[in-house]
Amino acid sequence: MRLWTYRRPFNYDNDNYEIRYSFSFTTYTSQLYRNGHLIDELTGNFIDELKVLTHIVHSDDAGNTLKVSVGYINWWTVGIEVYHNDERIYASHPDKDIYFADKKLKKLAGTNAQDTETLKQERQKQSAQWRKNKHSIFADIGLGAAFFIVSKTTGDLTVAAFTSIALGLALVVVQRFDTY
Repeated sequence: MRLWTYRRPFNYDNDNYEIRYSFSFTTYTSQLYRNGHLIDELTGNFIDELKVLTHIVHSDDAGNTLKVSVGYINWWTVGIEVYHNDERIYASHPDKDIYFADKKLKKLAGTNAQDTETLKQERQKQSAQWRKNKHSIFADIGLGAAFFIVSKTTGDLTVAAFTSIALGLALVVVQRFDTY
């Protein structure tokens, strides 16, 4: 399930290019389009690492290479940098570093001074915990959303509170007999 898609258009050599960077709960995908046609696609996994993806397009001219790098410039936004023969010709956010997340995560890993095997085991443990607890988290979010929706539609907080209580008790009964 795709959660969000960033679009970063740019022009090069009289062609319209666009990067579409999308992510789900576990993966992220970067697609490079030229004049509306997909020409390259790269996918990464949040569980393994969060790295900058680089699309490489070789032109018909000998030795000319177009590189498009996509990475997070902060914890919420991605940016792109476009290079022609290793010379930067475009940046969506010129004053920002697209290696922001990569550097932060490496720095965080360096402060714990763990080897790669320990980090991999820790990520697997966290992934297992997420799989185990995600249903409870979604149920809590759903109850909160139900309270919000009922309070907004009726304008009465008492009705919203009693509705949430009823839904919470129903959830307890369902969880008692369901072992997912």
